[in-house]
Amino acid sequence: MYALICSREKLRELATGATHKTIYMPTLEAFHLCAPAIDEQRRIATRLKAQLAELEASRAAGQAQSQEIRLLRARVLQDVFGSITSAPRKVLGEHAPTTSGSTPPRSNKRYWEPAEIPWVKTGEVVFAPITQTEEAVSRAALSECSLTLLPPKTVLVAMYGQGKTRGQSAILDIAATTNQACFAILPNDTWEPEFLHCWLTASYENLRSLSADRGGNQANLNGALLKALEIPAPSKLRQRQIVEHVNKVLREVDTLATANKASLTDLAQLPQRLLAQAFGDTA
Repeated sequence: MYALICSREKLRELATGATHKTIYMPTLEAFHLCAPAIDEQRRIATRLKAQLAELEASRAAGQAQSQEIRLLRARVLQDVFGSITSAPRKVLGEHAPTTSGSTPPRSNKRYWEPAEIPWVKTGEVVFAPITQTEEAVSRAALSECSLTLLPPKTVLVAMYGQGKTRGQSAILDIAATTNQACFAILPNDTWEPEFLHCWLTASYENLRSLSADRGGNQANLNGALLKALEIPAPSKLRQRQIVEHVNKVLREVDTLATANKASLTDLAQLPQRLLAQAFGDTA
């Protein structure tokens, strides 16, 4: 079995067919495999079995560590905001201008050509700065389709979307407009955009639970729910200090994540290397 696994790349080269690659029986019957003595075969198989078991254990440990690293990011944010309980809390809708966008009719080409103004969809709101968009609308759409040109540093929240999208947030690094499923919090005198985004990120699961509790066919957020959020509002200086601390810690977490990913990649390649080495030795 191990010999066949080791030879799979060579076997793939023997496959024929324009659409579905097939290895026919005569080709397999003519394929040469190394055939050391039975005792040597058993020795190689025993050694490989032990080595591959160790690799599988290492891979499982690496995947568990990867999950721990993902949870660590959430814990960092939760710990930070759990430590500022003395800060006043303010209702979002009473202290920051908010809006949402729309989707211009696709049937009217005037609204999509020329593509002049970036247009954000909820699938692009993924906890990362938005520097570009997949689609753009025309200036005619901006003036005729209930769209607002949002300035850089606007914070966006996905009110609904597939899978994990609902509740995700991001900061605009460009001037853009959005579809109707994005809730936009414009720059204001109460919250630094980065602080607000950090708090929303820390509150991701709570936001999803908040919308899920509403029942109905779809668990969506809406403007009223988001405007009613009570958000910590320390001084802007303190907000900047908190953001600086969070970014420093998260950079360290990102370093761990990068190292873990590289380790998992190496572990994924090791089984084939071990097989190649074992059967290279017997060739």
